[in-house]
Amino acid sequence: MTGVTDVIVARRQQAEPFNTMLAWSFAAHAGVLAFLLFGPMDWRLAAETPRTVMKISLSGAPGPRTGMTPMGGRAAPIPPPEATPRALPPPRITVRPSSASTSSK
Repeated sequence: MTGVTDVIVARRQQAEPFNTMLAWSFAAHAGVLAFLLFGPMDWRLAAETPRTVMKISLSGAPGPRTGMTPMGGRAAPIPPPEATPRALPPPRITVRPSSASTSSK
């Protein structure tokens, strides 16, 4: 039993590489987080691009108000009369004499 205990005690005294790696990883992540929080402020703000705005006016040209829009001041055009549909004539039926009736005469 003494041999096993000696090995356990010897391994316990060695520095574990995992703790060192964990400490470095924590320090690196904390540094990156601090840089993002306290770093340049213009990274967090999006540059506002000028918007192209299209303005449509339904009131016509600027000037004295007449009370109506230019389109509303014109008379509506009269549509052309539509042709009335006509029924098609029935197809002609042509009766051909059978060959038996022509040979008996």
